[in-house]
Amino acid sequence: MREVRVQIREVITPQDLDYLADNLREGDRLEMLAYNGMEPREGLQYCVDNNDEVWVACVEGVPCCLFGLQEQMFEDDEENSSAVIWALGTDLLFQHKKLMALISRKVIRDWLNRYDVLFNYIWEENEVHRNWLERMGFTVLPDTFIKSEMGEKFLLFLQFSPVNMEED
Repeated sequence: MREVRVQIREVITPQDLDYLADNLREGDRLEMLAYNGMEPREGLQYCVDNNDEVWVACVEGVPCCLFGLQEQMFEDDEENSSAVIWALGTDLLFQHKKLMALISRKVIRDWLNRYDVLFNYIWEENEVHRNWLERMGFTVLPDTFIKSEMGEKFLLFLQFSPVNMEED
């Protein structure tokens, strides 16, 4: 069995965004529409332009996922660092579930070494994302939500860093 080559890089090209937009998973496309009404190409460009870190994962040179984070500091909690995380991908993620799970866990672990908490909101209709987040160690809080620009319910998910947690 041939080993699949995955590359993660910071350099995002217009061709990456075009390919990802044309091949975005249906759940990601619908979630983006539910959040802010953006079509895939516009939404992906928004992510690139408005985040502190943006990465593209490629399988055998083909873009399969755009992901990143934005640092978030809260006025009432200046001691803890946090970041809003996100990911948008193609069906290639489904075709390489085990490999993507390994890579995702490594990325999340690296981020949790830098931040006390990682969080974001997930569209309540997106069971695939919810299941994935829970497998990656995140807690989804069904009673903690925001309403999107489009009036849809988005549930909070989060994970605390075991490295940075204070002992009682």
